Amino acid sequence: RRAISLKPEYVPAYVELSWILDKSGDLPGAEEALRKALVLDPGNRAAATSLKALGARKRQTVPIGSTSVRADRPRPSGGDQAAAAEQHIKQACAFFQEGQLDKARDEQLKALSKDPENSLALSNLGVILGTQGDLDGQIEQERRAIELDPGNAAAHANLAWALARKGDWSRAAGEYKRATDLDANLLDAQVGHAIAVFQLGRSEEGISALRKAVSSHPDSVLPHIGLATVLAALGELDEALAEVKEALRLAPDNLEARQRLASLYLQAGDWSGAAQTYREILQRVPENADVHVGLGLALLKSGDAAAGVDEFQRAIELDAKNASAHAGLGLALSALGKQDEAIDEAQRAMELDPKLELAQSIFNSLSRQMDRH
Repeated sequence: RRAISLKPEYVPAYVELSWILDKSGDLPGAEEALRKALVLDPGNRAAATSLKALGARKRQTVPIGSTSVRADRPRPSGGDQAAAAEQHIKQACAFFQEGQLDKARDEQLKALSKDPENSLALSNLGVILGTQGDLDGQIEQERRAIELDPGNAAAHANLAWALARKGDWSRAAGEYKRATDLDANLLDAQVGHAIAVFQLGRSEEGISALRKAVSSHPDSVLPHIGLATVLAALGELDEALAEVKEALRLAPDNLEARQRLASLYLQAGDWSGAAQTYREILQRVPENADVHVGLGLALLKSGDAAAGVDEFQRAIELDAKNASAHAGLGLALSALGKQDEAIDEAQRAMELDPKLELAQSIFNSLSRQMDRH
């Protein structure tokens, strides 16, 4: 920074500054330094390569480690403990990006053992739990992170993501709005808010915001996934598939894009494509209940009800409160002629989620069959 103040046009200083900021966990600052370097020297290969690599890392499924620890966040008195916690956080981020979620969780827990009031570590732990399918666990950790640091924009966005996954769109929209108010450049929150607005009935507003985000950030995965989500809800499957495939072209290992692709295959009736994609996802996140539910549906629809039962039961082992898993198990058991067990599972699904139309449909259908007999 001193070198830049003495010679503002000195490009290598911007490139080196970006590297230091990146290693310090300040990805937005690193990106800004690289963009300034490219304004001064558009042909600078080091800056261009670094910016591309930085962009690829930002396009992860969820923004773990993509925000820096706020300078005014309360710190413990022991400097060595805080420094040790930061090292565990960085290692957790590396594991997360490699898909090693159990190791990432262990590192975040080590960070919290060193620095129990580290808002970033709590928020990141929440992201890992949510990625593994434990949405209630994520919500708890994100709220703790926000209590410690109300200005943690990423924690608000992560909390909104978990609420949206649970179908609580009104509260999700509120948390996304708080995140964007704190950090107007937080793309995850912009996309999430647009989807929440769409889900709350303001469809034109949501679609317009997502198309604008795609136009403004053509190399970012999230706007493409968001747009695909709302297009699929409208039944525009071809356009939705095109958006997801573009996201996967930009980031082939992005789990959220791959999950969206699998669900689109289900919606389009491509059972083999859905099953293959869900299996690919499970290689990276074997303990995600929702992915097992998706695979179970694909197998059931393809005619293998017994294999579907196995997947739904595995989902329930991982998350006993997963209403969709119980509903799917009811469907599969019904296909195997086990009507009494199927009704029990459908009823359990309705108890867990009274709004789940699939469970209500299964229960009503099976009840009518039982009455006729």
